[in-house]
Amino acid sequence: MGAQMETPFSELIKDLFVDIGQEDIAPELSDRCITRALITVNIDVKSDYQVIQKNDTKYIEPSLSPLHRELILLQAKMHFVKITRSLKEENISFKSGDKQVTRTSTNWKSLEKTILDEYYKLLNRENPTSQN
Repeated sequence: MGAQMETPFSELIKDLFVDIGQEDIAPELSDRCITRALITVNIDVKSDYQVIQKNDTKYIEPSLSPLHRELILLQAKMHFVKITRSLKEENISFKSGDKQVTRTSTNWKSLEKTILDEYYKLLNRENPTSQN
């Protein structure tokens, strides 16, 4: 059996839901977070990942390496935090590492910094000369 040539977009969405601890995110929001993350990671690691559609199913092509997959998920979490922070919804809760944020807390900047620090730590494994 040959190697997988693409990564199902739905797998990244599922992982994003697990990472942020919510499953009731609007599909447009989760899609947007993954798509924006893909653009950022493409620039940072000088890759050419693309979203393709086959028979009504989205994929990322070529298949993501484990490190690139984690970089995309970290960036997607960052975009989720930025979008969520700007919304006026109630009952927002988000956890990353030892940081927890609820809509009533003022810890958003700290959470963003934690995620960004984790992203750059992984990015430096891929590209030690990258600019933080």
